[in-house]
Amino acid sequence: MPTVTLNGTSFAGKVSDADSVRRATYTITLSRPKYGKELRAADGTPTILIRGTKRSWELRWKRVPEVTRAAVETIAALSATFAFIHPNGTTYTVLCGLEDYQEEPDPDATLPTGPTYAYDVTLTVREA
Repeated sequence: MPTVTLNGTSFAGKVSDADSVRRATYTITLSRPKYGKELRAADGTPTILIRGTKRSWELRWKRVPEVTRAAVETIAALSATFAFIHPNGTTYTVLCGLEDYQEEPDPDATLPTGPTYAYDVTLTVREA
């Protein structure tokens, strides 16, 4: 489980920790989209005008308690850039888009510490 820090909030807990501990992510997926425009000449020849690339990371948490869900939702609500410390120790300046947070309740999950209500949470952070 990769440990990350978002806006100074650490997500490092293990599944066996108390529910009051923010859990580490389950997976982190990196993508590097290209920003630009694709053009086609009259004869069909493609040309791509690339303005640049930026990284984005999809962070996923599985079956986490309310404290982790609430912390991730708070990060997603930020309207300014913030620091993202990747598990490899590199710090990036990132932001969240308007629809970069999703949660799905998992009422059948049984957490080791007792509650039977957990969440699957996904947050996408984009390099600023």
